[in-house]
Order: sequence, then C-alpha cells, then structure tokens
Amino acid sequence: MFHPAVDLRDEEAVALLLEGETHQDRKAGARYGQALDQARRSRPGFTVAAVSDGLTRRLLLRLWQVTEMGFDAEASARGLIRGAYAVEAAKRLVPGFMEDVNERTEAFCGTR
Repeated sequence: MFHPAVDLRDEEAVALLLEGETHQDRKAGARYGQALDQARRSRPGFTVAAVSDGLTRRLLLRLWQVTEMGFDAEASARGLIRGAYAVEAAKRLVPGFMEDVNERTEAFCGTR
C-alpha cells in the first residue's frame, strides 16, 4: 500500500485528513506541523524516531477515547489502516501536542 508523506503545515491536507474533526482541531494539526519543524531546528539530531511508541499510543488512546481492544478499529476508521500506522503517523504531532500541554499548564498555574 502507498502511504505518501503529508505536510502538516498544508492546511488543505490537514483539513482532508481531519474532515471529521473541528476547525480548531484542523488548526492544531497545522500548528503541530510547525512545532515539529521548530523541534528539528532547535534540537540538533531530533527525529520523530526518538518519540516513544508507547507514549504516542497512550496519547492516541486518550485523545480518541478508546480502549486497547478498540485501537486498531479506530485507527482503521480514521484511514490509518491499523494502530501501528496511527502511532507512526502521530509521532510527528507529539512535539506540538506537548507544547500545547505545556502552554495550558503554564496558563493554569500562572507561570506565564
């Protein structure tokens, strides 16, 4: 099966991938692509391979609100064939997601 690389900075590509998601979700996808670029520039040697499969899987389980047993089915329903492909694709989103979490934590704690 052919799996082309997707540029998450391309808002049209993000909209197609996330057509069932909200406008806010699509904007977050584009922002996460920018965060990945920033991570690569600011951390010499950083690659998505360094992102933990287990962490990424747990994030997806939580975000999709599914159990381990439903993970492959949910990935397939989202066009990612199976959970392992979803994890590999989502690793590119982790730096942006973590950036969002850190910003929310700082805003909540008043450290900004």
